[in-house]
Amino acid sequence: HRAEQKVTQSNELKLTVLPLPPHTGTLDGVGEFTIFNAQIAKQEAVINEPIKLTLTIEGKANLEQVAIPKLALPEHSKYYDSKTNIQENLETAYTGGKKQFEYVIQINRTGVHQIPPQSFTFYDTQAKTYRTLKTTPLQVTIKQGEGQTTPPPQQTEPQDQTEPTKEPDASDKTAED
Repeated sequence: HRAEQKVTQSNELKLTVLPLPPHTGTLDGVGEFTIFNAQIAKQEAVINEPIKLTLTIEGKANLEQVAIPKLALPEHSKYYDSKTNIQENLETAYTGGKKQFEYVIQINRTGVHQIPPQSFTFYDTQAKTYRTLKTTPLQVTIKQGEGQTTPPPQQTEPQDQTEPTKEPDASDKTAED
């Protein structure tokens, strides 16, 4: 088979692209989103054990442009972005799809910890307004691992970031003085 090159023309198309209305705060996407949820791979772990947390957003949008959400986590936690996955239905008409964000979280304190609701703020192109979807809170129990010892409290607390003591001057006054 031989490829043929042809020149064709179509009708002119004019588009007017409007700016988004003013908004303060984080904007995670633009489109028609309907579902935002969170899942953790396990409800029990030991101190600093990696736990997979997955956020999923579903709707009609350019999912490639959806920003990676920043996590809100309990104190004594840290997280790492892992990977993203997009699944779109591209059959006869675009019906939308979903984008998943995987994170690895670690918690360095024993006890029952609540992962607070995560937020996804977007401009709803159908309703022409900003909306925020929230996940439900999740709970994870962190236990002491075998052979792990609990570090003394002064080692696990944040380091004191204050400057060395100096003679107070007028600029050091607070509202209580």
